[in-house]
Amino acid sequence: MPQPVERMVLRRYQGSAGSRLGAAVTLRALGVLLRDHPKAALDIAGAGLAQAGRSGFEEVKKAVLPSGHDTIQEDPSPENEGQKTKPEAS
Repeated sequence: MPQPVERMVLRRYQGSAGSRLGAAVTLRALGVLLRDHPKAALDIAGAGLAQAGRSGFEEVKKAVLPSGHDTIQEDPSPENEGQKTKPEAS
């Protein structure tokens, strides 16, 4: 594991001996994963990035698109299949 990463993690978890031990174990496991199983490490990183992208997209979508009764929805009735309609005011 690169020294700057070790320093950053250990600095973050320097509160108690237990937290430092946990950080050291985590760093060791990551080091072994990266050295011995680089493809698995890339798969894990890719999955994490994909999840972060989906979460970020949903947050932006919620912030940008209007919510509530102003949105356009598809009409589920068979005679209007696939047509987009505005919800009726209630």
